[in-house]
Amino acid sequence: MQNMNVIPSGKTSTHATRVFFILVNVSFVLWLLSLANTHIYRFEPSAFYYIGQLDVFYWAGMVTIIGVVVAMLLTRARGAYNNSLALDIACIAMFVLYLFGTPLFIYDLPRFGDVYYVLEMTETMISGAGFGLTGAGGDLGYLNSFPGAIIYFSFVKIVSGISGYQLANYYVLFLMMLLSLLVYAIARRISGYFMLIAPICFLSLAWAQEYHLSPQSLALILYLCLWLILIIRLLGNKRSLATYFLLVMLSLSIVVSHPGTPIFILLNVAALYVVTKVLNRLKLSSVSLNRYEVMALMLPAVFWLSAVAQAYVIQGIAMLSAAVVGLSSGSYHLEYSLGMAQPDQMFVDTLRKIITVAEIAIGGLCILLLLKKESRRTGVLLGCWFASCFVFQLVAQNAVFGRFLVFALFPFAFLVSATISRAPKYRLSRALAAAAVILVIASALIIPLISYGGDYYEFMPRSRISAEQYAESKNLPQIRSSDFAGDGFLALAAEKPYNVFLTYGPQWYNFFHVKYSRGDEYAGMFNRAGQSTVYTNGEYSLQGYIIDNPS
Repeated sequence: MQNMNVIPSGKTSTHATRVFFILVNVSFVLWLLSLANTHIYRFEPSAFYYIGQLDVFYWAGMVTIIGVVVAMLLTRARGAYNNSLALDIACIAMFVLYLFGTPLFIYDLPRFGDVYYVLEMTETMISGAGFGLTGAGGDLGYLNSFPGAIIYFSFVKIVSGISGYQLANYYVLFLMMLLSLLVYAIARRISGYFMLIAPICFLSLAWAQEYHLSPQSLALILYLCLWLILIIRLLGNKRSLATYFLLVMLSLSIVVSHPGTPIFILLNVAALYVVTKVLNRLKLSSVSLNRYEVMALMLPAVFWLSAVAQAYVIQGIAMLSAAVVGLSSGSYHLEYSLGMAQPDQMFVDTLRKIITVAEIAIGGLCILLLLKKESRRTGVLLGCWFASCFVFQLVAQNAVFGRFLVFALFPFAFLVSATISRAPKYRLSRALAAAAVILVIASALIIPLISYGGDYYEFMPRSRISAEQYAESKNLPQIRSSDFAGDGFLALAAEKPYNVFLTYGPQWYNFFHVKYSRGDEYAGMFNRAGQSTVYTNGEYSLQGYIIDNPS
């Protein structure tokens, strides 16, 4: 069996490498030309608006870099391999720039509304506010329960001296490049000289809305570092005190930074421990976690759960009490949609579902293929990782659907790269590898639609920031940018509490679609006295506070 941890020398292809480097540079120039010709100051209420603004230079460059990666894979499949780490990193960097860097340079401000709330917490931290870890008094906010990421972002802002907008905007490049390199490093241990496909697969399918300045994104970096250590240990059978120490520190850093990520750690470790114990007893696999590694990974999470338990209990009792009072008073009623979803939204949603189903199907087949005797350790490890992510979704249902996709994407990328590395040896591997490559290419080409098609809900024009600053200077009533995902001066005046709209249900999207489709009314409200109602249906209303009338 070929040792997948060692990159074979094979036949060198210096000429091909030079051609690939030239084409990568061509794609970079085309990307710069696309930025020079594209800028978005406002959004039309259409899921196709962003993709429609991308010019021919963008598409020519995207096709070029995809062609380079496919050609490199075919070259390596034939045994001609030139160990060029720089070329691999250059290809990864181009995918990051095209898929995630483009909006950073053609939008005025950071695209996702959550970042403004994070920036507000960062400013609060810098101003001298305290922080905690126990959620005392039932407060489960980041500053009082999970301050790790906010402390880190505050430290970066102080040391670098950059503005909050710059930090939020260009953090995406740092995040996606670092995650890609960690995926690349892990894939090197799993799939040998086909490791490039793993980060490309990750980037092409990373359409879920979690990759921005947020505690979740920082926890993802720590989460991958933790898995890198685990895979090195489990596939290399190397144990040391340093390994246990690193696992404890990484796990502890995660649990004090983000509330959801520790749940995935618990699920991953539990699945891996139980499955490997059973397989070892049946003498079907030799990979396993020992009790010290399980303790190193799970004890910090268990401590975290016990530390914030009182906050969860207080919050749960409050929610239950409110429900009982509502039922007894007869004021409790069901949620319903304000209207049908728009056709363009339904189309994008269908594409996302198709890609998700294809990802699950291909991932499952890859697991079955890797469970062959010669690659069983890899199959068991990645299979437990991939499958355990589904358990979270079964419990969470539709509340945080994107979170499951974010975590399951990592093992999926490794499953694909491991399958492709075995494609030259097995006919079934070749067919499955071809299907995976087609999925990756298709997703990379339509990411402007499936990832940025909803940006007219999140887009923040610079004029809105200017309006907010003006209102602050005049001490006028206002809704801050962070209050409604970056939508300053808009109040969803309703009987429903604010957290209903955080679920991103139909009401949320319908409100935003009304706002953008009635742009003239929205713009005109700043020139009329009093308070202008843009839309109302008797129960909900969309209103704007006037800023041009200080009196």
